[in-house]
Amino acid sequence: MDDDDLAAEEAKIIAEYAERYKPHPYREVFFPPASGDWNVDALYVDGFFEAAKHLLEGIVAGRLSEGLHGVAAVYLCRHYLELEIKYTLFPFEMAQARKRKRSKR
Repeated sequence: MDDDDLAAEEAKIIAEYAERYKPHPYREVFFPPASGDWNVDALYVDGFFEAAKHLLEGIVAGRLSEGLHGVAAVYLCRHYLELEIKYTLFPFEMAQARKRKRSKR
C-alpha cells in the first residue's frame, strides 16, 4: 500500500469509529431523591455476591468469557469479601470503642 492508500484506510477507520469519541448529551443517571431522604437501603454484600456467582456460573458453563467476565467476577468477589469482613468486624470494633470510652471515665 502506498501512502495515499494508507491515508484513505486511516480516514475510513476514523470515520467508522469516530461516533464513540464525539461528545454526547449527558443523561442523568444518579440524582438525589425527590424526598431529600438520602438513606440508601441497598444490600451491597448480597448484590456483589449474586453478581459474582452469576458470572462465575456463566464462565464455568462456557457461556461467558473467562478472560473478559472473569476479571469482573474476581472484582465482585473481592468486594463481597471486603464488605462481609467489614460488616462482621464492625460490631466488635464498636464494642471495643465503647469499652475504651468507659475505661477512660
